[in-house]
Amino acid sequence: MRMFEKRVDALMTDLILSPAQPIGPVEDYLFRVEFARGSPHIHMVVWIEDAPGVQDPEDCPDVIEFIDRYITCQMPDEKADPELHKIVSEVQIQSRNHSKTCRKGNVSCRFGFPRQPMDKTIIASAPWNDDEDTGGNMKGAEKAKDANDAQEKECGTKDSKKSKKSKKFVGKKQREAKEKLKPVRDFLMDANASFEDLSDLLEKCKMTHDKYQETVKALTSGMVVMMKHEPKDCWVNGYNPDLLRAWNANMDIQFILDEFSCIMYMMSYVAKPNTR
Repeated sequence: MRMFEKRVDALMTDLILSPAQPIGPVEDYLFRVEFARGSPHIHMVVWIEDAPGVQDPEDCPDVIEFIDRYITCQMPDEKADPELHKIVSEVQIQSRNHSKTCRKGNVSCRFGFPRQPMDKTIIASAPWNDDEDTGGNMKGAEKAKDANDAQEKECGTKDSKKSKKSKKFVGKKQREAKEKLKPVRDFLMDANASFEDLSDLLEKCKMTHDKYQETVKALTSGMVVMMKHEPKDCWVNGYNPDLLRAWNANMDIQFILDEFSCIMYMMSYVAKPNTR
């Protein structure tokens, strides 16, 4: 434990906080070392000075540029950078054989692998508005009935009903999107399949690029970063090249969009007891 913490301290002081600034000028950081199934790993949040925020997910080039500058999930060229290619191959590739941990929560992979290929990094958000996901898509008689019912109920009850209806609507849209993307997933799961690029994959799936983008966005219920990567990179976890070269162990580095969820995540680990 002490040796591992010393290694973490060295990573912070000698690299992340160094003048090289591999992820930008650091304002503050918080981390917790956890032992899971016998292996120590770190949960860490790093605040970067003047990091941009998302106001409009459809128009945030500064955020996209910031993310692409420090994070990638692409396989390095073996000839151009054999050292980094070797490290990524050994520690950053998710197995196609999903484990019990992957399927926790009755899903095929709670970590989202294989990741949806993208020809550029985007901030994806659900392609519907509040009206639609709370009943704006219903017919007149149903809407009128809901309006009358709503007037007779207290605010808390109305909010609860709206929330349940919203979740039901989002769940339905996500199931429909998963079904439409099943051909894409099947190809990505096939170890013998190969594609030149995303266009080649979509052509095999008989899906247009616009329809693919729209369907992928429907998988989300909020804002999500979808990194640029080719189909061949869909099993590569996000990393920072400089940090990975020094750390030489698996990492999952992400740009935070939901501050509240991040706080809840970190606090749950700060208060979590170690089990060895």
